[in-house]
This record gives sequence, structure tokens and C-alpha cells, in this order.
Amino acid sequence: MTAFRTCLGLSIAVAFAVGVGCSSSSSDTLGPDGGSASSSGASSGTSSGASSGTSSGASSGASSGTSSGTTGDAAGGTSSGSPSDAAGGGGEGGGGPTLCGTTNAPGCVQCIGDTDCPTASPHCSSNACVQCESSSQCSGTTPVCYPGSHTCHAACLPDAGPPCGRGELCDTMTGACVGCISATDCPATAKVCNATTQSCVQCNTNTDCAAASPLCHVASHTCVACLANSDCGTTAPICDQRTFMCRAGCTSNAQCTTTGMTVCDTTASRCVQCAQASDCSGMTPFCEANRCVQCTVGLTPDAGAGCPAGMTCRLGACR
Repeated sequence: MTAFRTCLGLSIAVAFAVGVGCSSSSSDTLGPDGGSASSSGASSGTSSGASSGTSSGASSGASSGTSSGTTGDAAGGTSSGSPSDAAGGGGEGGGGPTLCGTTNAPGCVQCIGDTDCPTASPHCSSNACVQCESSSQCSGTTPVCYPGSHTCHAACLPDAGPPCGRGELCDTMTGACVGCISATDCPATAKVCNATTQSCVQCNTNTDCAAASPLCHVASHTCVACLANSDCGTTAPICDQRTFMCRAGCTSNAQCTTTGMTVCDTTASRCVQCAQASDCSGMTPFCEANRCVQCTVGLTPDAGAGCPAGMTCRLGACR
């Protein structure tokens, strides 16, 4: 009996010690609001600083061409970076916020007006933020706006002043280093002197282009084969907007005559089996990846279209 009481006492003591230990450990991590002090502190500090700083900085920097992290660090609590960096400026292309969406779709621009640009590159020229558009916007020791780079520099002189770079000429009328003053300064491969940028380009108008690439893409001043589908023939009717060359494809179902490929996917300009479910029928009523299939993954089983109970849709077929 004495042994039993001793054992019972020890069990109670051990249980009490364990309970105290658990309670003590729990109270160490509880804050005054009932939350976990150490956990909350580490999580709050790390999550707020790293997530708000690093993630925000990397996102802001990557989308606008600035060094990642400076804007985000400021958001995370360290006051680094400059106002232009926070606005998205500071890249080699002149900086400034872009007007592109989150997907950065082709055709989006850096600016529409001067208000879209940062202080370091305050002027919007051809949808890009630049330091200057004319010499009237330059002053002090750098009074000349170079038309090729849209940056302010000291005036060049034939026998004095800063020398021009390789392949550049000093325009004594303006004091700017330029790529050309007239067409005689340009090579045969880029025989036109663009009056605005004073740089040698392939073309300003269609008449500057040869028969092989008869159209002038005025945005880039390059001669191309096509600008729109209407510039292409029936054999290759699609003008690829990346290369501006005609390629095979379609604009309507009438151009798709191959058996099993009678539908024109107008987004990709190519002939396919289907572009939507209404193009399919019978045992393969669904359109998946431009192909008519028996079933679609995740479709609720039913009597006629999806997979029956007990079967799984794999690669468009019930198995």
C-alpha cells in the first residue's frame, strides 16, 4: 500500500510538472493580445520587410527597368532609393513609368505625355522618356541636345571642344554630335539621313525601299515585306506582325480546305480542327487545344458527353 501511494504521488508530480512545462512554454510565445509574440514578431518582421520590400521592389524594378529592390526596400522600412526610382525611372532607356498593363502586351508605351516621365528624363518623345527634345531644354555646361540620344552635352567644335564618338560627325550648325548631316554621310545599307534624329536609316517613305522589301515601317525606319494582310498574296496571306513578312495561314474558314482542318483559328491565323465546341459533334463534342475530343478533364460525368462513372478523362478520351 505504501508503494502504491508513493507511485501515485510520483505520477501526480510528473503530470503537474508536464502541465506546468506546457503552460510555461505556451506563455513564452503568447503576446498581450493572445497571439504568439515570438512567432508574430518574426513573421511580421520577415513578412512585412521581405515581402513588402523585396517582392515589391523586384516587381516594380522588373516591370520598369530599374534596379530591383530600391523601391521595395523603402516600402519595407529602409529609406533607400530616389523619387525617380520609386516612380519607375532610372533605366538605361530613359526611365519613367510605363503605360503597359501587367501583361506588358506588345504595343504598350513608356509615356504619352511629359507628366508620365520622372525628373531625370522629364520629356516624352515618341513615347519614350528622354532628357531633352531640343537644345532649348538644355543649359549650363551642356547646352546642346544631341538628337540621336536626346541627351544634353557640351557643344562640339571642329578643332576644339569634346570629340564626337566613333562614326559620328560634328554638326557645326548646332554643336551636336550626329550620325549624319546629309545622305552623303550614310552607307548604302542605310542610305537615308533622318532629319529628326540625324541618323542613317533605311527609309522614311516607301520610295526609299527596294522591290524585295517595298514598304517602309515608319516607326523603325526599316524596309519590310508587309505591314498588313492586304500586302500579302493568297499563297502566304498573313503578315506576321513580329517579322513583317508574309507567311502561310488563314483569315477565314474558306481558306481551310484540308480534311479535318476546316476551321480558321483567327487568333493564330492557322487552320485547325476546331476553335470552339460548336465546331465539334458526335462522339467528340468538346474542343480542347484546337482538337475535338470525347471529354475534358474535370467535366462532371453525364449520360452523353462526359465520362461515365468509374472512368477517367485522359488526353481527351474516357479510359
